[in-house]
Parts: sequence; C-alpha cells; structure tokens
Amino acid sequence: MSLLASDMFLFVVPFLFVFAVVFGILSTLRRKENKQSVEFFPKNVNIIIALVFAFATIAYEPFAVFIMEILPLASIVLVVIFFFLILKKVFEGETKNTMPMIVSLGIFLILIGTIWDNITSSLSMGFVKSHDLLWILGIIVVVLMFYAAYSSGEQKDRQRENRDYENR
Repeated sequence: MSLLASDMFLFVVPFLFVFAVVFGILSTLRRKENKQSVEFFPKNVNIIIALVFAFATIAYEPFAVFIMEILPLASIVLVVIFFFLILKKVFEGETKNTMPMIVSLGIFLILIGTIWDNITSSLSMGFVKSHDLLWILGIIVVVLMFYAAYSSGEQKDRQRENRDYENR
C-alpha cells in the first residue's frame, strides 16, 4: 500500500495545509498600538488557533476530501498571493536589498512558464489566448524586476547623499 493511497494521507495533508494557511494568515495580522504595528496575537496563540482549525478540518471527512481535491489549484493561488505580497513589500519600500525579490520574480517567471499548460487547462479563458496571457504576465514580471533594480539604486543614492550631508 503506497503512502498516497493510505487513509492517513487523506487526513495528514489537509491537516498540514489548513494549519499552515491559518497560521500564516494569523502571523501576518497586525494592529496599531501607540502608533506602532504589533502582532495581533502572540505566536503561541496563533499556533493554538491554527491547530484547532486543522483538527476541525480532519474531524469532518467531507471537508478533508474537498481540501484534497482543491489542493492543486489552491497551491497555484497561494503562489500568486505570495508573489503579490513580495510586490507589496517592494512598493512600500520596506526592502533595502531588492536582489532576493528580483531572484524570486525570476523563479516565479520560470515556474509559471513551466506549469502554464497545466494552469490554462484548468482555467477556461475565452476572451484571451493563453499564449498571449503568458506573454503579458512575463512582460509585467520583467518590468517589475527592472523597477526593483532601479529602486535599489535610488535607495543607495539617497543613503549616500544622507551620509555626505551628515559628514559636513
């Protein structure tokens, strides 16, 4: 009996998936306190809440089966969300070193190009050809890579100007 066909696998994968998603969402939640952004809940509370959701998932078998059925599409959606979170950090200016972001965009472009046929087979888009959509997405990612490299150079110039001003 293989691991993929076992009943245990039917419950372990949804458990881990729901735990990871809920914990990730709870970890990113922030609230303002004294004009500072602090975590909404402590990390230990996030773990307990995520465990409760994960155990509730495996307790109801139809939901666990549903998670197993949507997991391939959900993983694609999560990759896209991760991509937009990286972009958000770039446009907010929180990242000083944009090289990891540029490498991440390059890897994202390679992954999308590799699995594009699988993505378009599950999505039906009659208004635009899938080949054209891939080109548009590729151009947008390359432009964002150039923008990240440019903004990194701008930040270095500003830092250099600030040091020069302070040394006077």
